[in-house]
Amino acid sequence: MMKLAKKMTKGIGSLLASINPKQILGMVQNRCWTGVACTPGSVRQGAAFFAMDPEDTASIEEAIEAGATAIVSTTGDWSARGVLTLWVADVSEALMRASAEFYAHPERTLSVVAVVGGHDSGIISHHTAQLLHASGVSTAMVGKKFHRIAGREIPAAPLTRQIPEYFQLFSMAQREGCRAAVIEWTWDDLDAGEALAIDADVAVLGEWSTGRTGVTPTESQIAATVRWIERSHIQTLVCPADDLFVRKLSDRLPEGISLLTYGQDCSGDVVAEKLVDHGMNCAFRLRCRLGAFRIELPLPSGSNLKPVLGATGVAVVRGAGAQTIHRALEQLETTPGYLERVSGCGPLRCFVDAARSACEIEDALKTVRVLGEKRIFLVVGSPEGQDLSERARVVQVAEKCATQVILTSDNPGRESPEAIIQQMKGAAMDPRKVWAEVDRREALYLALGQMGPEDILLVCGKGGESYQDLGSQMVPWDDRCIIREASASRILGHMPPPLFDGHGKNGSAAVSRIVAL
Repeated sequence: MMKLAKKMTKGIGSLLASINPKQILGMVQNRCWTGVACTPGSVRQGAAFFAMDPEDTASIEEAIEAGATAIVSTTGDWSARGVLTLWVADVSEALMRASAEFYAHPERTLSVVAVVGGHDSGIISHHTAQLLHASGVSTAMVGKKFHRIAGREIPAAPLTRQIPEYFQLFSMAQREGCRAAVIEWTWDDLDAGEALAIDADVAVLGEWSTGRTGVTPTESQIAATVRWIERSHIQTLVCPADDLFVRKLSDRLPEGISLLTYGQDCSGDVVAEKLVDHGMNCAFRLRCRLGAFRIELPLPSGSNLKPVLGATGVAVVRGAGAQTIHRALEQLETTPGYLERVSGCGPLRCFVDAARSACEIEDALKTVRVLGEKRIFLVVGSPEGQDLSERARVVQVAEKCATQVILTSDNPGRESPEAIIQQMKGAAMDPRKVWAEVDRREALYLALGQMGPEDILLVCGKGGESYQDLGSQMVPWDDRCIIREASASRILGHMPPPLFDGHGKNGSAAVSRIVAL
């Protein structure tokens, strides 16, 4: 059973020592702090609130009303309200230091592996944690979409800044007896300077091109990565061979950092050769400094092969033996939300995947295609901010590789979901093959209602996410739960009649209510 943390109270002196404020406004004597918060909704009585945007006085006022004992900011004075005001040069840096102090620096007793990537970051993190655990090191995973500690999966909060949560999770892992932790970051986190600079002797980089189209790394992106590596005191980088970003990065790395490269059919340090792809599983010859041996991987090669090699590189650096690695690789489990078959659907073959770019969606469709020549129903949308040309490519790939496409809401955020879908529909070459249903629940019910017993459902975009971003609110959401719910309704005969005839053609009258937006 997960051990619950006791409510903690600390003297304010420990906060002051951790962040070293350049100005203190208000009374310090006999003051305590009970936590760290950077959003008003997470403030509890006695917490220190870190104003990430000092101009957002409404959030600061809300935090004070919720019981904040101190406001940490770059400017402003709330001491007249009885609240201690602390000025710092960098609020993000102060937040990290205060979080580490409040949770008693759990990162100092955990061996941390940092993972940075695009679409592949979650897969690399999950496989790395599995391999370390198999080598006898109890390992927690702190991810972007979910965390796993002591065998328990915990949904990740849908926040862009989660610094206190990360240290809370490290503290939880420490209490559960974990000796290592894998922490997941994305390239966007590094670009924005939001990746925590926690001491990590090993870091794994995914492929720069993953999830990107026609993008080359800029000097500022290279510089941001170098700064993060220096601040995290990384000693070994496990990175893809022949990668454009790595080639540019290697010329800028500080002295003393060693590189271990991985890839397929290349001259790297951890290499997969003679790949035989069987669709939902594959086999290859693994070559590394421990020797060469045949691997029967129980996972699709498309989205897993290179992440598995990156994870293997970490295991090699950490001293795992050849037999341990061989055994662990042949027992790897699917990363939740990444081409994951949904359980509890009876004989129906339903999959969820986090793919959002055209190339990722195409890979997922090609992988499930090997399961048979029956129809593939694809439910897909587009998140807020996705490039218009990429939205068009998603529709074009969907039309080419799927039998029927249902466009729906993903995480529209501040964009109009109807407008997003209209943009995507405008790229369709055959409108009869592309339906639209803004309500994601209804879209999933629609797809399940049309499936035959041998058909395949692939739902792309959210994968294992536990929320949906509707702009004005974050609502609890899990595609897998809705699919199970719809499958149960289908079994009980509560689904609408199919919109297809027996030959896979649309019934135009029935479809018109769906596609008319």
